[in-house]
Amino acid sequence: AQESAAFANTALVVMTHDRADYLRATLDGVTALPDVALVSLYVSADLPRSFEALARVVDTVREARGMAIAFLRKPPEPSRGKPKPLALIAAHFRWALSQALVTRGHAQAIVLEDDLRVAPDFLAVFRAAAPLLGRDPTLWCVSAWHDNGLSTGGAPGAAREVEQRDPSLLRRTDFFPGLGWMVRAEEWRANLEPRWASASAGAMSTGWDYWLRFSGATTGRDCAFPDTPRTRHTGRRGTNVRGKEAAFFDRFA
Repeated sequence: AQESAAFANTALVVMTHDRADYLRATLDGVTALPDVALVSLYVSADLPRSFEALARVVDTVREARGMAIAFLRKPPEPSRGKPKPLALIAAHFRWALSQALVTRGHAQAIVLEDDLRVAPDFLAVFRAAAPLLGRDPTLWCVSAWHDNGLSTGGAPGAAREVEQRDPSLLRRTDFFPGLGWMVRAEEWRANLEPRWASASAGAMSTGWDYWLRFSGATTGRDCAFPDTPRTRHTGRRGTNVRGKEAAFFDRFA
């Protein structure tokens, strides 16, 4: 009962830009989760010329699964020269989080990029950790990713043996993991959003996730994460991922 109450009114926001094929694969995985009915699903897009193609993906999945998926279209940023791609991505994340946690009044939001694949018990991690996030002031987020969750080897896409891990164990870290994470509305409104809004474009030029780690916004507090990761990064093209980075993520369980 405590877990159910703490997880009530949760949004799951899939972030996308122009990769319709990636979005379809992620939505197929998310909508197949056994407990997906416990969250409100959103897809947030920020590139107007891709809206039509991305909306078609959302419509296709919505009709196939028979479930509600809201498609959010971020307005373009005000023209101030040519912004750097990472600053635009940061603006999109800030907008989408405010849409979920302020405009639409959700109690917490899970953020998932469109190049992440989820384990069948992906939401179980957040359901289990939600009561902790609500009562422990030294925690500010929950992530499904484990930065040291390496497999023991094997070719990409092949069956692989995972290092001995406890699937029921949660750990904590002061280094923001990202890659499928949840934050509460109170944390967003009172702390992160005001700091994010006042951060300079230069501060965001290395990425919103780097800003979260090194800006001091969460100093002295931790994120909970599972001993066994519940997301896998499968992207092969994008602002931050090319061949070398993709090979690195292939090593993870």
